[in-house]
Amino acid sequence: MSLLQNEIHHQYYQKMKPLMQSQHEWLFSFYKRKQRREETMIVIQTQNDIEYLKAINTVPMDLIKVIEQDFLDVLEAEGVDKDDLSYRLPSQQAFVLLEVDDDVSNSVGDLLHIEYIEKLTENNIDYYRIAKRFDHEFQLLYTLAGIHDEKSEQWLNDHAE
Repeated sequence: MSLLQNEIHHQYYQKMKPLMQSQHEWLFSFYKRKQRREETMIVIQTQNDIEYLKAINTVPMDLIKVIEQDFLDVLEAEGVDKDDLSYRLPSQQAFVLLEVDDDVSNSVGDLLHIEYIEKLTENNIDYYRIAKRFDHEFQLLYTLAGIHDEKSEQWLNDHAE
């Protein structure tokens, strides 16, 4: 390996090291929470969060693509350049991905604050998209169909449009 190639690899590693460490820490905490049966929902506020979802490969890519497109639509509506990686959704607008064992009713909250619940299919993957109202803003929640307890699944199915 040439000196230049070595330097490029070193710079890349230094740049990626914090991301790799944060991914490792997140995965470790994720599995610890799973062992304790705590909620593990994933909050998405930046494009890097979406890239991270792709990297950890625990969510079907078709659902990630849906989330990514919705995120880009929000950026466009806000007048933000899609290449602006520093943009961060405010917490009340953050996307939430509910996972196995997450408390759906607690995450969704009162039906009065729900604008809609949709059951959708993307390339044979069934999922729910839930729009939760905060003043004049919406928070989108996503979850795969069939991964929650029977009561939660029935509730989602009953309220889906």
